[in-house]
Amino acid sequence: MDIGKMQEEMMKRQAGPSFGFVKLRIGVKRTTDMITAISKQWSKIARTGAIDVKFMGVDVSTIMFTLEKGQDTLEEWGQKKKVEEKFDPPPEELEKMDIGKMQEEMMKRQSGPSFGFVKLRIGVKRTTDMITAISKQWSKIARTGAIDVKFMGVDVSTIMFTLEKGQDTLELKEFILSQPEAYEVKIGDQLFRRPGDPSFDDVFAEDYNKKNNKDEGHTHPSTDDHERDEL
Repeated sequence: MDIGKMQEEMMKRQAGPSFGFVKLRIGVKRTTDMITAISKQWSKIARTGAIDVKFMGVDVSTIMFTLEKGQDTLEEWGQKKKVEEKFDPPPEELEKMDIGKMQEEMMKRQSGPSFGFVKLRIGVKRTTDMITAISKQWSKIARTGAIDVKFMGVDVSTIMFTLEKGQDTLELKEFILSQPEAYEVKIGDQLFRRPGDPSFDDVFAEDYNKKNNKDEGHTHPSTDDHERDEL
């Protein structure tokens, strides 16, 4: 069997959720809005073929995807999937809760795998080996607490995680923010930090301006302007 056929056979036998990254063609200038649009378009097209996949931009040259079932890499295109959902209604007083409590209740009711990103503290020079070591350490510690999660370095300031059970999201968020290297957690469209901490973008902007001796009127930089050391 040639290498191509061998890879196909291995992909057919994958089970459980999987994830990966797509590197976009070099030479095309893209904005974050363009990356978001591409991700949404790819997700929509894939779902019309009954592939339960979600694409999400990481930076202006990289798109990440999470796949509900590993065997969907080659199989079940065009077939309808049967999804069993367990009814778990939110508490009756949900509308009376503050936004923090409301988010907690919603996170408890997530089902299936989920993923997110951790922004590390600025001001610490890290190597790719250090990021790999942190990812392995966090994965090991979390699993001792029965959280089925895998951490993986994206660049020297970002670590991605995939969580097997969405209902463990709240516990995972608390675990990550207890780690001294972590600064901000992004899960879906929600950002989480320690109480009183400014956003990562604000801290990045302050650090950027200090290093480049910019005037006070300098516009707020984007983290995409930062030179990334990808893993």
